[in-house]
Amino acid sequence: MRILKFIFIISSIGIYALSCTQEKDEIMECDPNYSEFKNIFTATLASGYSDEVTMDTEVHEYTFNLSNPQELCMVGYQSVSGMESTPYLMQIIDLSTNTIIYGDSKTFSSTETSYILPATPVYFQAGVDYSVRRTQTDWGTNIGNTIGRVARKDSMSFPYSMNGMTISTTNFYQNGGPLIDFAIPYIDLIFK
Repeated sequence: MRILKFIFIISSIGIYALSCTQEKDEIMECDPNYSEFKNIFTATLASGYSDEVTMDTEVHEYTFNLSNPQELCMVGYQSVSGMESTPYLMQIIDLSTNTIIYGDSKTFSSTETSYILPATPVYFQAGVDYSVRRTQTDWGTNIGNTIGRVARKDSMSFPYSMNGMTISTTNFYQNGGPLIDFAIPYIDLIFK
């Protein structure tokens, strides 16, 4: 009986160790220092756009498509100061079917972009339009708590493309707006 108990304990430890290694491997294959979105955002800043924290609407979103199939690894966002403990609803919608393919409410750091991992795999098809949406409805008595980081200039020139990702349009709405193609909201998508 003691031998069976010992084998059960050793097996349990082995399974736990393997599952931790697999999760660590999944995180390691996702590099938050590189993304197609980040390349587009950085290129706009390098060409004279300003990096601002603005747009007091509850919803910030952009529509994009990819030239190659991809799998989502992480979603990155930065909370406005004072809202670090208030979750943001992050969603990705397949516009060809009007289906939410990813949705989660999470909190984010206010000092830097922080990332969340989807609980289940999220796949993107090449050439299909998707919208990524950040919603903040729990802003208390100050609509200013809904602002977010954007790249903008007076004359935006959509679409923006780089490395197989194209951002075709943006929208800021709900409790303000709609303001279409005003800026590019910083909602980072990291693919595997």
